[in-house]
Amino acid sequence: YQTLEKKESLYGEVLVLEDSMKRYLFVDRILQTEESKLIDLFWQKGMSLSEGNYFEMIPNINKTGNSCLIIGLGGGQLGKLFSRYKWQVDPVVAQIAKAYFDYRGKVHIADGRYFLQQAEDRKWDCIILDVFLGDSVPTHLYTYEMFKLCDRRLSPEGILALNYIGILNSALTKHLVHTLRAVFPEVAVYPQNRTLEGAQFINI
Repeated sequence: YQTLEKKESLYGEVLVLEDSMKRYLFVDRILQTEESKLIDLFWQKGMSLSEGNYFEMIPNINKTGNSCLIIGLGGGQLGKLFSRYKWQVDPVVAQIAKAYFDYRGKVHIADGRYFLQQAEDRKWDCIILDVFLGDSVPTHLYTYEMFKLCDRRLSPEGILALNYIGILNSALTKHLVHTLRAVFPEVAVYPQNRTLEGAQFINI
């Protein structure tokens, strides 16, 4: 691997590595983005970035939507896919996304919940929560109050999609699903890898 960038940020060491086929973003030694150098070709041919990346399906589910707010930037892959609005708490990561992952979208440096509270006149067709502090999620973004706030900022046919790391059948995951169902009439759960549904931590 070749090291392209190494910086300290508010949340740990930010590291960008590259090999012959991919570019990688790590924050505090945890992989945040893995991007193929053929990403544009993949999207042109309708191919997925990775197995189990259900976010990529959203434009096909909500075909009339044209606006998406993505809370959590990483390398900016989803922002490039949606070509809409994107913002991130960590300004160092935002700089990395622009410099090394060709992200050219709008970036708001703000806490996600505060941003939504201030955006009283805005509605989005999709809101994506893809935020991590290391290998866990910021708890204030995964509460009943936050989901109600997201609901108020969604258009009538809008979709809230979130990325969560946990054990599929654990009490915490079941509680999260229960909280979502207290706000939204339809909730679907998709584990990233169905062969690891037991006592393994996976993306859900």
